[in-house]
Amino acid sequence: LNVPAVVLLHRYGVEKYHFVLRKLGLSSIKHPPSHYGLSMILGTFEVNLWDLVSLYYSLVKYMEQSYSAEENPVYVFEEPCLVLPCGAGKGGGRWQEASSYISPAALWITLKMLLKAERPEQEFGWQFWESDFPVAWKTGTSSGLRDAWAIGITYNYIVGVWVGNATGEGKPDLTGIGKAAPIMFDILRSLQNQNKWFAKPVLWLKEVETCSESGFLASSQCPHSRIEDVPVGKTVFPLCVFHKKVFLTEDLKWRVYKNCYSGEVIDTVWYVLPPSMAEFYRKWDLSYEDPPPFHPRCKQEGLASENPIAIISPRGNQPIFLPKNKRTAEVVIKAVHQYPNSTLYWFLDDAYLGKTTYPAHSMSIKPDTGIHILSIIDDFGNAITHKLEILSQPGRLANPTN
Repeated sequence: LNVPAVVLLHRYGVEKYHFVLRKLGLSSIKHPPSHYGLSMILGTFEVNLWDLVSLYYSLVKYMEQSYSAEENPVYVFEEPCLVLPCGAGKGGGRWQEASSYISPAALWITLKMLLKAERPEQEFGWQFWESDFPVAWKTGTSSGLRDAWAIGITYNYIVGVWVGNATGEGKPDLTGIGKAAPIMFDILRSLQNQNKWFAKPVLWLKEVETCSESGFLASSQCPHSRIEDVPVGKTVFPLCVFHKKVFLTEDLKWRVYKNCYSGEVIDTVWYVLPPSMAEFYRKWDLSYEDPPPFHPRCKQEGLASENPIAIISPRGNQPIFLPKNKRTAEVVIKAVHQYPNSTLYWFLDDAYLGKTTYPAHSMSIKPDTGIHILSIIDDFGNAITHKLEILSQPGRLANPTN
């Protein structure tokens, strides 16, 4: 589930993200962007509890003050006041203009998402008393289970909790949701919270119709849609391409094309995901259903019209580091097919490696240093190729954004 966030940061830019975080007050980030790479989106940079709570506070105050339609510049705190909750005003801290970094609409939508986070086991039944005082909250657990974090935001207060050992020693059960979150909720319940939430920044939001299944803008093919709030701006929201017209035989058992099937054809719409996404949905979403297989008469035409093979690991054309002195070092290639029962045939530089069947479409190889071409072919001649660059020195991998 971290993959979408990593892909998003890759598009946004590690350098830009690094700059914005430091500009918003996280001065504890000491190293250059290349030191962290794409892992920054998963929280691998240095931060202390005070700075993190201060940042949440600053962004919420910025969002609140942005509700005004006055033409005054909007600022964000770099240093918060010393007692929370703080009143309005600059509080003696240093300020930076924030409107070019993050919009009030994005902040409001993010808080709305965090309101729905599933609470710890100790908070069983929270849905029934959530209206007492809404809480947007987030947890974190550091590498090695050395730190557990939780931050909760209500209309009146922001509470941050850190749990850990002063020695930095990890513990097997030290997690944000298991240890820090229950303390945070106990503290929030002991405070005088109001049953209020932050006003909707209507000037920075617009309503769009989205596909209920994919989340993209609804196309004419989407059978179900809903209205969502999105930020006003230059962001381009793509149209859903996953609901497609599919022609089926009268008994609904086979997928056909009109030029290869002369019988009665049923015109319908199906939610068809690319092979790599479909593989994930088969495991985790019981409502997802693959379209019927192509009719024997139409199999060649159908599979040729859309490549049913995808390589899910390794992704992209990143070089792969394999130490020379590790004779057992292997590269494991994982692939998926739109139709799971298909057989895949594997080749490396035109040398046949073997075949795989579902569910184990993976192949271990021990390539020499240099550039290789991996090819995968199915029963009907559909093929996909992938360039593998094997390194014996890790130097070229220093900046993972390249």
